[in-house]
Amino acid sequence: MVCSFIHRLVKETIPAYLQALPLSKNTEELAKMNPDEMIFLGTVFVASIIFLVGMWSMLPGSGGAKNTGKVNHRVKLNEPKGVDTIPVPEQMAKANKEGKLVMCRCWKSKNFPYCDGSHNDHNKATGDNVGPLILPIAK
Repeated sequence: MVCSFIHRLVKETIPAYLQALPLSKNTEELAKMNPDEMIFLGTVFVASIIFLVGMWSMLPGSGGAKNTGKVNHRVKLNEPKGVDTIPVPEQMAKANKEGKLVMCRCWKSKNFPYCDGSHNDHNKATGDNVGPLILPIAK
């Protein structure tokens, strides 16, 4: 079933779609295109460029995101540990001993969604700076 779908897609659907595109062979034909055809062709062109750039960025050595084991690639990179604090009403939280709700953001906690400090080992192993979300209990 999958093979027949792929066969039909490659042998029939895609060629039929490409033949239906309003492609001009020269500048005279391009000048004769109506605005709707030009917008459609422009959209196909832009979508193709976006797709190709996305594919290129995933190739090894392309300058895309490196797989360093890090979780955090963009937030508070200049800080030793990326921690955010947001006050929470008392009735909404399961507070720790210090009166704070500490939420995991590294996805490694054995007590997820609550932080158990697993990010510390992760940070040492990878050079990452991921830290918890700390929600002080507002009284």
